[in-house]
Amino acid sequence: MWRATSLLLVCLLSIHAGANQQGDNSAKDLQALQGDWKLTAGQHAGQILPPTVVASFTMSVKDKLYEFRTNEETERGTITLDASRKPAQIDILISDGSYKGQKQLGIYELTGNKVKFCVTLPDDPKRPEKFESTAANKCMIFEFEQVKK
Repeated sequence: MWRATSLLLVCLLSIHAGANQQGDNSAKDLQALQGDWKLTAGQHAGQILPPTVVASFTMSVKDKLYEFRTNEETERGTITLDASRKPAQIDILISDGSYKGQKQLGIYELTGNKVKFCVTLPDDPKRPEKFESTAANKCMIFEFEQVKK
């Protein structure tokens, strides 16, 4: 009985340690996203965003709060990251802007001072599985580079 209990305890501690390590990666990614970002490329529904649109996009992240800005609109909300998934996942809850109260599901890839997002239209319940923007899936891909201060 003692051996079975010991084995169960070791297994539970291992699972807990793994969960903490995965949580740490999400926290590490969130820390890396802090600051100001400029859009360098983008697509929507398979169409490449024009340079004028790309030039107008910026993003700021402070804690779990984000702000997307264009020449036309500012959108704010909160982000939740799950770096334990492959690809890593992001949930966006929009609190201010045209899609206020809606949620976007997506995936992300963070590499140094660059981040790439692939997100659905607001309130689409199906999360993208890969970085692909087509007329059928209507996903948006955003590639940002961190602004150096």
